[in-house]
Amino acid sequence: MYHDGGWKAIGLITSGGDVYTDKLIPGKPFLETPAMGMCPYIKEILTKLPGSKRRVRLMFLESGSVIKWHRDKTDTLDGAISSRFHIPIITSSKI
Repeated sequence: MYHDGGWKAIGLITSGGDVYTDKLIPGKPFLETPAMGMCPYIKEILTKLPGSKRRVRLMFLESGSVIKWHRDKTDTLDGAISSRFHIPIITSSKI
């Protein structure tokens, strides 16, 4: 495991456009999910990044947990080069 705590994810762009689909589904295009409609600022940032977006998720990591250094496998069927960005979103210490 690459982390030392529990986490949850909501898909913003997934294979097939379902919020809870976390895997690549052959034959299903990558589509925005209904959750993306609730994240206009994130959508704005994503449109400024060049290239196609394949899988975009908001992930919640439990307080005090750490993501360990790791190398992700590619999720592409066509052998394209993929990049991953892990951007922390800090809300409030009271949450």
